[in-house]
Amino acid sequence: MEGTGNDSGVLRQSGTISSVEKETLRHTWTIKDLSWRAKRPKGFMESSTFTPANGRSKWCLRLYPWGKFKITCDVYLELVLLGEETVTAKRRLWIVTTDHTIRKEHSSRTQIINPGDTFGYILQNRTDLLDPSKGLTKDDVLTLECEITVVEESSCTVPCTQLKLLEGPFLKDDFSALFENAALSDMTVVAKGKTFQVHKAVLAARFAKGKTFQVHKAVLAARSPVFRAMFENAMKEQQENTLNIKDLSSEVIEEMLRFIYMDASPNLSSLAEGLLEAAEKYDLKRLKSMCENELSSSISSDTAVYISWLADKFNAADLKSVAVSYIEVHAVDVMKSEGFKKLMRKYPGCLEHIYDPPTENNNRTRSNKRKRPNTEPSQ
Repeated sequence: MEGTGNDSGVLRQSGTISSVEKETLRHTWTIKDLSWRAKRPKGFMESSTFTPANGRSKWCLRLYPWGKFKITCDVYLELVLLGEETVTAKRRLWIVTTDHTIRKEHSSRTQIINPGDTFGYILQNRTDLLDPSKGLTKDDVLTLECEITVVEESSCTVPCTQLKLLEGPFLKDDFSALFENAALSDMTVVAKGKTFQVHKAVLAARFAKGKTFQVHKAVLAARSPVFRAMFENAMKEQQENTLNIKDLSSEVIEEMLRFIYMDASPNLSSLAEGLLEAAEKYDLKRLKSMCENELSSSISSDTAVYISWLADKFNAADLKSVAVSYIEVHAVDVMKSEGFKKLMRKYPGCLEHIYDPPTENNNRTRSNKRKRPNTEPSQ
């Protein structure tokens, strides 16, 4: 894309669409009177020429009953690219046995093939090939097959158009500025040590030790069913325009508010545990899924039981399933880990939740009661 360079805000746009087309051709070569043909100690037998539907390449099969490079007792089979076109293709060769199965298969990766290039291999010892008891021939008939997948790249250009450039800030930038600016805020959220002023449409938070976040009720209500219920009913928060949050840290609340305004969480990796609790408390489903993904990616023998316990506590069914599966596979390492031992000292019954009968949450039916893994080292 390139602009016109004038002040009219017009963008001249063109585009190219590139794609890959694949065509697969399978060819069967039936050779009758094989024993008679195989008597000649020199030369080769050749199939008829075959061509894919696009007609851009020609191929044939060759069979050397006495070997290709010198006279031997081994039969050699090859596929040859004829003509003058270079192609990109993948190739396969095999014998079709008397019971219609594939034997002696040989294949290549997708690669550039030049005219005259061959692709071959030693098919079979000649005596065994001619022996009907080996199942490769019947009534002196040999059936060979090949499969060629030709790959072609193509491109087409989309006609140029004149588009007016879109101007102005993005929605997330506007809401980010709204979050940072206390002007027009209509509520205060109070948490541990910090206060956030918010607009009734969003929400303002003040924390116990004096730090506040100015917010807008309308924004909070639009993003959270829990906040919406608070503001639609004659609750204390609605009447006083102040929301005290005492069970979440100021860092977690600030990050939660940033997510509410911007639909993003820059500090998710370091605050995932606290944000999972906040997301569950205020029914922020997208934030909860983000936290589950983040915690799932960091599961280890040292953290698996704790994450499972955490997931159970905050109804994170998918996260718990991942953690429990990890525990079942790595049971011995998990039980030996320092993280597990510390958790057991602090919460002696923390392991029991893994094997309790599950409950239905968020309209999901979770799996039946799990069997405890064997924590004894294998012999």
